[in-house]
Amino acid sequence: MPKSVYDIIKQQNGEAFAKGIRNFDSGIFEVENLPRIVRYAGREVYDLLPYLASLKPSKKERKDFSTAEDLFQLAQKAGYRVIYADTLEKQNLIQNLFLPNEELCTFKDSYRFKNYHIFHLIKEGAEKLNRADFYGKEEREDEYGTSVLSIQISKQGGFIKICNRYNHTVENPDNTFYSNPDAIIDGMTLAIEKFIGQHIETGGVDVPNGYLNFDGCLYKYHLESDNIFFGTDFYIKDNHVHFINKDYQMIVDCFLVDLKENKIKPLHDMSGDGRKVVYFHSTFNHVALILKEMEQGGRLTRRKENDSDVVLLDGRAILKSKQGVMTYLHLTKPFEYKGNLFCYHDSIEEVYLDNLEKMDSVELFASFFSCSNLKVLSLPKLKEVSSGSISHLPMLRELDLKNVEKVGRGCLNYLGRVISLELPRLKELDSFSLSHNKFMQSIILKNLKELKKESITYHPLLTRVELSSDMQEIHETALQHNPFLVQKKALFKINKNQIPNLSRSNKGRQYE
Repeated sequence: MPKSVYDIIKQQNGEAFAKGIRNFDSGIFEVENLPRIVRYAGREVYDLLPYLASLKPSKKERKDFSTAEDLFQLAQKAGYRVIYADTLEKQNLIQNLFLPNEELCTFKDSYRFKNYHIFHLIKEGAEKLNRADFYGKEEREDEYGTSVLSIQISKQGGFIKICNRYNHTVENPDNTFYSNPDAIIDGMTLAIEKFIGQHIETGGVDVPNGYLNFDGCLYKYHLESDNIFFGTDFYIKDNHVHFINKDYQMIVDCFLVDLKENKIKPLHDMSGDGRKVVYFHSTFNHVALILKEMEQGGRLTRRKENDSDVVLLDGRAILKSKQGVMTYLHLTKPFEYKGNLFCYHDSIEEVYLDNLEKMDSVELFASFFSCSNLKVLSLPKLKEVSSGSISHLPMLRELDLKNVEKVGRGCLNYLGRVISLELPRLKELDSFSLSHNKFMQSIILKNLKELKKESITYHPLLTRVELSSDMQEIHETALQHNPFLVQKKALFKINKNQIPNLSRSNKGRQYE
């Protein structure tokens, strides 16, 4: 007796996945090729349910498209010029209208026009729009995003997607206008159906974040950059799915750990320019540190530790990952580094760089910035913290900077759970640093001789500060908004007259 669709999915994706579909809408099991669609969708179904439900066979009455308007004339009414891409040359004709790091993967697929009906829509004046005018405020259906569209309909099954000029700079770019041509101008769906001679399916529900609809399958991925998608056991690059051998390979963030070849291989091209590439470098540059750690050789091995995969170098754990993303990094080799590290990395929890002596961040992004789950950061040999770094770390509870001598502008702010901080060698603290640390109770900086603008401010629980007895200057805005800070000679070891206007904003107690 052949297995039911439920049983196939139960075996393939797990019982919870199959039950989730059944409990939400058992009609989803009627979707054609459902086991193939969800084969690489992982084992959690909740976020996928609305999308899967939208794939159910339509029961609505099909309209007769024989009397539809001419597609090209209709599009012209909406201000668009249409190119029907039935050759490779036409398929790639609009490539020059995209930024290099926002190009459609269509341009890398020499067979796309053979498997899809492709309609490129170019809005009047699209060539004159300045991409820079939209940086930081991109919306999928805004003027720039919809100025160049690519409507693509599978020749097998009639499923449609409308690709966006921003591509993956915005969420779900292949579902622009919810993949409904009538949202561009009423009647366009019928006009397209008339042109290609087949009905199309316009589900109207976004593929949820973290999933890619590729070649008729849903792929669950943990990272995307520059049209490369990284999953736990595959990556999609240049319009091709590359599966790894899980017996001796594993993907962590954007690199491949190959135990058989005893190598760590970056899977992303780190060359090139553009905001997206700089962002990617800032978040995942740590692969360069790992490669540096391995320059002198050593044997890579792997073990399981609860729900984590642990990679060891000569028996010592150097990294841990969960579901393909790094959570732990411990490197011991001496080195200096120019670039940004761990900027907006949401999964990393512990970082130990035992011999990192110098770290020069570059423009746009800082290091160890906005890592929402970072709990432990140990940089015991670091001498200088570059501007904007080690900040906005809401879960941080342990911080080792015992050899730091200089802290740049806007650093050590919003350290969510750090209670005390001692920097015995610190000689220079720039403006707008050491602020807004809501659990900080003690700050000891015995070698610091100057407090600059708005430093050591906004600490609701701060009660202890130690500074150099040779303090030379304290800016009038420093040490403000610390309501429980008591000025005692035993704490400050400086003359209280050197702290201007302290009592003006630090309300609550008298100072001795």
